[in-house]
Amino acid sequence: MSEVQELPIVGRTVDEVGYGSGGLWLRFWTPVSREFNLHIEGPFHLVADGATVELDPRVPDLVWFSLVGRTIDAAEADGQGSLCVRFSDGSRLNVPSYRYEAWQLEGPDGLLFVGVAGGGLAVWPVDSARRE
Repeated sequence: MSEVQELPIVGRTVDEVGYGSGGLWLRFWTPVSREFNLHIEGPFHLVADGATVELDPRVPDLVWFSLVGRTIDAAEADGQGSLCVRFSDGSRLNVPSYRYEAWQLEGPDGLLFVGVAGGGLAVWPVDSARRE
């Protein structure tokens, strides 16, 4: 069994969803001084109301925008690099490990979590030199 790492976005609400060259991103702005960005670059699943939708972050989809306003109840990454985000409405977003970096969570002060290529989790802790 692989170790599970809780991610520091529990209790936050998705403030913005967007699309860029790398794929989907979710932004958590509140509070602004502690902003987090979740980038999803590998195939993922959105599970809601008993249905599972398989999505490709390189192909924009309107269902992504349904994530705005959802609050996170749990966010965990396992040692294989898979990500599971559970929302307060019972829905969840699952990003399995992939042949390249499937996702990354960027936080304040250099904090970074990455589901690495081929499986695994890399964590860069807060850089105290970047704190004000």
